[in-house]
Amino acid sequence: MSTAPLNIRPVQTKADKKAFVDFAWDVYKDDPHWVPPLKDEVHGLITPGKNPWFEHARAQLWLAERDGKVVGRISAQVDDLVLEHMGAGIGQWGFLDALDQEAARSLIATAEEWLRAQGMTRALGPFSLSIWDEPGLEIEGFD
Repeated sequence: MSTAPLNIRPVQTKADKKAFVDFAWDVYKDDPHWVPPLKDEVHGLITPGKNPWFEHARAQLWLAERDGKVVGRISAQVDDLVLEHMGAGIGQWGFLDALDQEAARSLIATAEEWLRAQGMTRALGPFSLSIWDEPGLEIEGFD
């Protein structure tokens, strides 16, 4: 791991969105069990106007960078339908991928901070972006 400082920044531009989507290919490129999604579908999933989920929800995406290289990503989201059906204060996070523990911890802390600023008191995850997309997290090797 590099000793360079970690920078967490929001996804703001088209290039940032491309880096956010493409990062999964960096993380899983050597995993023979990984079945990559279609990049166009992932872009559509995270783009307001292309995904009707944004009609009742909002999200923020972040990239973690070290030495100008992406080393992690995460989303945080608030879905009004979740609030209506599961109770007030429930935010969600997802799209968590990180190359090291520092990046993962910093990304989760950033997502939690954003959710608190949105008035959330609990965080469920991972959901990319909703439970109807890609829920789940692999924490150990796949056999």
